[in-house]
Amino acid sequence: MASSSLHQATETGNASSLLTFQPETQISGDGIELLACPVCYEPLIRKGPPGLNLQAIFRSAFECKICHKLYNSSSKSKEKDIYLDLTVSGGLREYIAPNPAGTDFFRYRLVSFLYERGWRQYFGQSGFPGPDQEFKMAMDYFQSATDQGEGGGSGGVVVDVSCGSGLFSRRFAKSGVFAGVVALDFSESMLRQCYNFLKADPASLFATNLGLVRADVSRLPFASGSVDAVHAGAALHCWPSPSNAVAEITRILRSGAIFVGTTFLRSSPYTPWIFKPFREKMSRSSNSYLTEREIEDLCRSCGLTNYSSKVQQSFIMFSARKPAVYPPLHHNTQFRPPHLCLTSRHSSHPIRATSTVTLQPERRSTAEEGQSSGVDLELLACPVCYEPLIRKGPPGLNLRAIYRSGFKCRKCDKSYSSKDIYLDLTVTAGLKEYVEVKPAGTELFRSPIVSFLYERGWRQNFNRRGFPGPDEEFKMAQDYFKSAEGGVLVDVSCGSGLFSRKFAKSGTYSGVVALDFSENMLRQSYEFFKRDPTLLDTNLALVRADVARLPFPSGSVDAVHAGAALHCWPSPSNAIAEITRILRSGAVFVGTTFLRYTPSTSWIPRQLRERARQSYNYLTEEEIADLCTSCGLTNYTSNVQQSFIMFSAQKP
Repeated sequence: MASSSLHQATETGNASSLLTFQPETQISGDGIELLACPVCYEPLIRKGPPGLNLQAIFRSAFECKICHKLYNSSSKSKEKDIYLDLTVSGGLREYIAPNPAGTDFFRYRLVSFLYERGWRQYFGQSGFPGPDQEFKMAMDYFQSATDQGEGGGSGGVVVDVSCGSGLFSRRFAKSGVFAGVVALDFSESMLRQCYNFLKADPASLFATNLGLVRADVSRLPFASGSVDAVHAGAALHCWPSPSNAVAEITRILRSGAIFVGTTFLRSSPYTPWIFKPFREKMSRSSNSYLTEREIEDLCRSCGLTNYSSKVQQSFIMFSARKPAVYPPLHHNTQFRPPHLCLTSRHSSHPIRATSTVTLQPERRSTAEEGQSSGVDLELLACPVCYEPLIRKGPPGLNLRAIYRSGFKCRKCDKSYSSKDIYLDLTVTAGLKEYVEVKPAGTELFRSPIVSFLYERGWRQNFNRRGFPGPDEEFKMAQDYFKSAEGGVLVDVSCGSGLFSRKFAKSGTYSGVVALDFSENMLRQSYEFFKRDPTLLDTNLALVRADVARLPFPSGSVDAVHAGAALHCWPSPSNAIAEITRILRSGAVFVGTTFLRYTPSTSWIPRQLRERARQSYNYLTEEEIADLCTSCGLTNYTSNVQQSFIMFSAQKP
């Protein structure tokens, strides 16, 4: 049985039921708000009546105690009043987040209106058995988890991710099986359609703990280990990054909780041969259709177990479970947290190759449990669970120590190791079947040619747009980073390590992590490192990771640098939210990028740069400031020269 508690209020009955949760990592003895900040993943502070139902959420305001961002259901538009916007971009004034065409397609009012009025009915031609039968099949999966005493069922909280017009959310709520149902979608129009269907049955649905929430599946607004079941009906093929979405679902599930989804298969034994070439072509250009083996590989890679599926033509319903019990490490296990020594941020001693960089988390969590037992914790964390990794091998953040080490997550049991000369800490690390397609701007920098040319002519051309040059940019960044001296700096989207080398050689930091998603950029970084043997003996690490899922615990990093990077990120809002999450209180984020235009930019270049925005996220200075502020960063400052901007912001 799930441990979510449903408290009945005496004045307004079910409509004011209080739905809270007891987190797996106990913070206090009191129930905590189920909904969390999508930036910090901290439970929100509510001002207003308790409850997950529509009326209570409508009359409530929410605030994050970490980044102090405010969330509520009210706005100037009356249509927006029926759902709670818990997206990172919620409340932005200047910045409008770009989304893939497949995502924006379902935000059209006509598509949302037609979804249950003809669109969904055509799914039967691909083998979908129909909503009633699919609901029954999903409930069988959820009930099996309950019968085994592993959460994920009766009395718990179910999140209907990518709920669309609420076709299954309504069924879950009316079943009376769950203590609370969250109908969650990114499309505002779909949530409005969902509300319209709810109004058709106000007697039963308005009195239940059914909430409407707008959120991004890659940044779900729930604390880790707080949800008993997740359902995603006909959704996986619509997600821009299935790996990040499934990782995020794994993060929010409790131990023993279950994830059930349906989607269209790219091919199956029942797929007519005439459709196979078309679907193969679609899979190479997007993540639209997967095979059953790819779905299973993806679930297992994110730490989910007990995978099972039912296939009918191109329809698949699959389920996977978060492990119910994480067995304690045997005293002879090869993986164990090393008893490490924390390097002080204010130590005057020189940093050696064997110096160990560990973290002191800001708040008590699973990480702090290790501290209380006298064990220092690994700086690097699992990109699925955000838990500090267990290391097998020599301590240290330097290249040699990491190369000779293996890492393992004690939550999802996933293992990580050095591939070539870098440590791969992406969600997709180790996948055998599934290969995720990234946007063209991301794939460009994974090319061996582009990586080779980056410091051999490519980067030099930046001065035509106002970039002052690497030496001057480094000096400017160091001025911003004075408060981070002696701490850990992460050079996000480091490319060929141009600035990572400068930060490491400065001796200012106890450790530098050169992080990029491109394997070839990291190989180029290593080639440059080898030219200066002193770099091989410093606390400088090469890590492959996605800027949308940074492999560090919350509040563990003292400084983040992103040189000429923001315009390359598929989702700048999610990236800056993730950077905010890993920063300590008072830590600084410094970035440079190309501005879309400045007040001095003439009309013709402005039009050309508006078109260029289709491939890269060129922003204005106002949009960058708005984005940083919306993610809870303060003390924003900037330095502009032609199309070059260096900006900085600080975590409160």
